[in-house]
Amino acid sequence: MSSGLTTLTIRTSLLICALVASTPAGAATELETFQRRIGKSAGSAVDYPDRAKGSCVCLASLVTGIVFKAGEIRQYAYGTSPAIRVAVECWVPQFSADGSRSGFAACYNFTALPK
Repeated sequence: MSSGLTTLTIRTSLLICALVASTPAGAATELETFQRRIGKSAGSAVDYPDRAKGSCVCLASLVTGIVFKAGEIRQYAYGTSPAIRVAVECWVPQFSADGSRSGFAACYNFTALPK
């Protein structure tokens, strides 16, 4: 084998190894990628009440008394494969008399407030 061909073979082998090594073993799934994109505006329900990303106003709700109330946009995945979906809701916080957060009411008909 000539010196030039050996060098080319080594460079090609190194390039292939580098490409394989740069591909993450735990690459994000399409669901995770979608949730990350939605997560720019909607905080994770898992992190509630911390890390709110967006604000919303409830326009209509099955729960009486929360129409036109302010809330936080939250998202979460639900369902089972092959039909896992991502829900986005407006969570209207509820507070006790001492001002501490005591829970929330979910609203499904809402508008996001501009940042």
